[in-house]
Formats: sequence, C-alpha cells, structure tokens
Amino acid sequence: LSVRETRVIDWRHLAGLSQLLHLHIERCGLRQLPREFSALVSLTRLDLNTGHMAQAPQSSWLPLASLVHLRQLSLVHCFLQHLPAALSQLSALTMLDLEDSDLDLADWQPLAGLRQLADLSVPLCSLAAVPSVISHLTALTKLDLGGNRIQDWQHLAPLPLLRHLSLAGTDGQVVAARDLRELPATLSRLTALTHLDASNNCTLSGGWQHLLPLRQLVRLNLWGCGLAAVPRELRVLQQQGLDVEGERFFS
Repeated sequence: LSVRETRVIDWRHLAGLSQLLHLHIERCGLRQLPREFSALVSLTRLDLNTGHMAQAPQSSWLPLASLVHLRQLSLVHCFLQHLPAALSQLSALTMLDLEDSDLDLADWQPLAGLRQLADLSVPLCSLAAVPSVISHLTALTKLDLGGNRIQDWQHLAPLPLLRHLSLAGTDGQVVAARDLRELPATLSRLTALTHLDASNNCTLSGGWQHLLPLRQLVRLNLWGCGLAAVPRELRVLQQQGLDVEGERFFS
C-alpha cells in the first residue's frame, strides 16, 4: 500500500489491514504515527518519508512496538532528532535507514538489542563520531556513514561481517568541511570488507596504508576525490586484484 502527497487521510482504515505486508507513506504531512498503526501486525516493511516528525514525542512512536514482524524500516527525510525508543522492540529488523536526520546528540541505545540488523544507513545525520552502539551490531554486513562530519572513528570496529561500507562525501551539495581528509585507521580492522565507497571526498589525500590489511577488498570507489596520482598503496592493491573506480588515470 502506497500513500503519497495527500493530507486528508482517515487512518482508521488501517485497523482492518492486519495482513498488510508493505506500507509506503510519502509527503503526507504526518507529524506522528497514528495509533491505528499498531493493528498492522503482519507488516514486514514500512517506509516513512515525511519532513514533519522532527519534534514528534516518544509517545507518538509507540505503535511501532506492535510491529514485531517488521524487517525493513525507512525513516528517510524525517529529520529525526532522537531515535524512537520503540525501535528496541523490533527484534526482527534487518534493515534501518535514517538518512537526513540530526542525530549527533541522540541516544542510540534503542538499537543495542537489534541483533539481526544487517543493513544500517545513517548518511547526512550530522554525526561527529561513530555511535558506540554500532560496534555491538555484529550482524551488520552493510553500513552507510556518508555525508557526516565524523572525527572519532573508534567504534567503527570490530564488525566481523561488514562487507559494504560507505564513507562517501557530499558531492558538492554541502560544505567540504564534512569530507574526509584521510581514511580512518579503524578500517584496517574490518577484515571482511569487500566494497568501500569513499567517493566525493574532495580533500581525501591519505590513510591509504589502512587498506593494506583488507585482503577481501575487491572494489574501491574514489570518483570525485580529485587525486592527482595513484598512491603507492593503491598500486600494490591493484596488483593484488583491487578494482579502483575513479578518475581516468585508474583505467
């Protein structure tokens, strides 16, 4: 069921949709979850794309706790300033997308018990540090931290199953102060990593040595980084089979 670009909605109709599996709500002026959401007990995927929930109180998220079969949750462009405490009840969750929120000062503990979470996206979330809870999400295979202003990377590892990591910059849409200047040392501990996206970091110029221990790495995206030459460490990795995507001198 998809509900788009309408502000006149009688949410009471949801009460009879107990077998609904997928609900997509976009640009509907939603400011809090209607209590009728708690009736959607079979829901496995919920997409909310609304820019009006930044100030929603914790109590307004309580219907989420009833969605015990939910596996995919997207709260993109909701501009959240805190994580709903009800997330802690979604033990079946495998994918969570929080793109475009303001979560630097948020309490991340609601994610601590999500042991099946494999795909976490928190790009453009104003993060200055990798939240400590992330190092405990050991089922993660995909993590997107792009477009933040992270300076503290200590909780990026250990993530023994992580295969895809995005540290992409902002493609010129946001000030370059958010871009990486060098790859973080904690990368060297992500030994299962196969794909790394560091594209659009126009100030990236170092930290290449941290890639050398990553024997499983097969693809590195450096488009938009403006490198004038191939760093020595990357030449070594290319000889070992690493596919580097970037400016023409990588061809």
